[in-house]
Amino acid sequence: MNNSNVMLNYETWDESPLQGLQYYRLKQTDFDGEFTYSDLKPIYVGAVKSFEITNVYGNSLNNGQFQIEFVYDSELPLSAIITDATGRVIYNQSGIAAQPGMNKIQLDQNLSQGIYFIVLQNQEKKVSQKFFY
Repeated sequence: MNNSNVMLNYETWDESPLQGLQYYRLKQTDFDGEFTYSDLKPIYVGAVKSFEITNVYGNSLNNGQFQIEFVYDSELPLSAIITDATGRVIYNQSGIAAQPGMNKIQLDQNLSQGIYFIVLQNQEKKVSQKFFY
């Protein structure tokens, strides 16, 4: 196989996946043996029976952008609320679309360094997590 100047799509299957949250990545090997890895991609395997925040990340060098990864067991729209350590609401957005399985939302909110709490909720459930920025 040679280099290509068109986009190529590949797929593969994990024949024996573990149940729950799993992380996958791709390894690309060049003709000279050099290789690189893709970013890790979270995949939820099996029936989604929970609603939980799995990761909150970003930093002050990222122009206030950070991401929230979560496993969701509904199709109801969500609200995201961020409060500081004193309980003051810093961010509030409703009507966030999500689907059963792994989800990721990106928020653009300038935060100073400190301790914060993120709350994701729908009409039926609410989850929260403390994070450091």
